[in-house]
Amino acid sequence: MLCRAQAVAAFATMLFSSNLMGGSYDLLGLYSQALNKSEQVAKKDNEAAQAAERRKQANGAFLPSLSASSVYQRIDTSSYSNDPRGTAPDEDQTTTKLTLSQPLFQGGGEYAGRRAANLDEDIAKLAVQASRLQLFAELSRAFYAIHKREKELANVRELMGNVKSRVGELRRFTQIGKNRRSELNTGLSQQASVRAQELKAAADLEIARSELLALVPLEDDFVLQDRLDLPKSPKGLSEYLAKLKNRPDYLTALYAQKRAEETIAVARSGHFPSVGVDANYYVQRPGTMKDSKWDVAVGVSVPIFNGGITSSKVSEAALAAKNAELSVQEFERQNTQALRQLHLNFVKLLEQLAVLSDAIKISKSNYNELLSEYRQGIINYLDVIQAENSYWEMRRTHDQAFYDAKTAWIDLNVAAGEIL
Repeated sequence: MLCRAQAVAAFATMLFSSNLMGGSYDLLGLYSQALNKSEQVAKKDNEAAQAAERRKQANGAFLPSLSASSVYQRIDTSSYSNDPRGTAPDEDQTTTKLTLSQPLFQGGGEYAGRRAANLDEDIAKLAVQASRLQLFAELSRAFYAIHKREKELANVRELMGNVKSRVGELRRFTQIGKNRRSELNTGLSQQASVRAQELKAAADLEIARSELLALVPLEDDFVLQDRLDLPKSPKGLSEYLAKLKNRPDYLTALYAQKRAEETIAVARSGHFPSVGVDANYYVQRPGTMKDSKWDVAVGVSVPIFNGGITSSKVSEAALAAKNAELSVQEFERQNTQALRQLHLNFVKLLEQLAVLSDAIKISKSNYNELLSEYRQGIINYLDVIQAENSYWEMRRTHDQAFYDAKTAWIDLNVAAGEIL
């Protein structure tokens, strides 16, 4: 999964490099840019590297250790001055040696510890994948929040242009007595209302752009291009559910359970003896053993009683393993339900878009007919405003739902552990 995410980023960088140079970004190109700048992803990469070093340390527990030491000692030999046997030790003594230590058995905990360290490295790598997925999800939401607000501002400005034109028309008609003064006031009120909506839409757009800049540093005048086409129909729910267990956070929970089981073995090793070999080679040795160049010792340590601490550690580790198992079950239940909800939400948004598209056509036709009747003097301006507001409300709702559907589609794929 990680390789796939990296391949997507590399492909996006190569394909959209010309866009990046010009300050224009599509979603995948923006994701590639963000991957190189994300502190969160970089921290997870560093944590994975740290886990790899800890794995090396765990493997090192099986290898011998070699050390060199030298000890100088000065001894008071005055008590041997009258010894007729001449057994007085040297006053100055130096011991220089090389020591090789090889652990042979440590209760089996060393093997479980190595397996746990390997799992820790796997978990850290999965955390990198999860951070990449999370970054893509956050980035895509910010990306489409901007598109959504850009479209809203464009709609409001187009509406403002229509309203201004109509207000000018009302002024002329009022001057010649074709319209009442109250109808002109209604038009002016609508113009002020739309102006307020325009100001709010512009402010919302600036906020959305600043939220994207919080995720990835870009030029202030950056431009976003939407190249993503919505599918005409979604994949079946079963296809998404089948991918759920490939998500990095699910695998993390699964590996955490396995690691907790290894922790039990580590704790249980405290009940068993440990065996090790120490070998010394003497470069310099004082006293009667000065001609002896080496010695070898095999040490065995058997635990008998330590106040029940080891048994308590085993019980604690077993409880932690049970909690890890419950976490896996909880993840499966909660995320299966969440995936069902995301899939249902996406399906309903697609259905809503289809209905709104038909409603826009009907509302537009009704608005044009009423506008024609108003210009013929059949109806008053209030009827036109109501029809116009209905049309624009329908159109703006459709556009917002369109971008909501794109965000929902990405959320659905991310929930299945995939980047588009």
